[in-house]
Amino acid sequence: EHIPAVKIAGNHNQDQLLLAGNKYLDRPMVMEQVIDNLVQHVRMDPDFDQKAALSLAVAVLERHPRERKLLRHASALLFYLLESTKLGSNQKFTRVVKQRLLSTLLGIMSQYQEDDVLMRNGCMVLWRFDTRESGRHEDLLLQYPRVVDILLFVGERISDQDDNFIQRNAIFLLNALVCQVLNLTATIT
Repeated sequence: EHIPAVKIAGNHNQDQLLLAGNKYLDRPMVMEQVIDNLVQHVRMDPDFDQKAALSLAVAVLERHPRERKLLRHASALLFYLLESTKLGSNQKFTRVVKQRLLSTLLGIMSQYQEDDVLMRNGCMVLWRFDTRESGRHEDLLLQYPRVVDILLFVGERISDQDDNFIQRNAIFLLNALVCQVLNLTATIT
């Protein structure tokens, strides 16, 4: 005899993915697939519940700080979520939520400085923390010392020709932050 399910976890649609993410949060191998599928859905569906996906991504970062592969997937999801102007303009994406996300991300980046994929993804997420209208990085300034330490590390350590994209982005963001703090409009060339 079949028992009808009220809710079904799976990868077919937004509701199934978010339910799977919440039900299997303690299972890293399953969460890799869930997060990977969420990335695809977020990229393809402009009406995806981005707040729920953001909450799940941050929960994954907080709950699984030792699961490097899962952290890579979650940091990629963060990039695509923050790429969306819909999330950035959402009133529920408050400064408190942004600081929680930023604090968690910086902790992961500090812990895995030798992981080029995590550092690249992290830098790309950090770049999304600007105010689109003003080009200012108000949220990053609230954690200025931690952000600067990470960016300096990336700028100094990553010099491989294949990976200089990360280094250039880190230096550019560092320059923007320093100029903003010093109220300058200089650039590094």
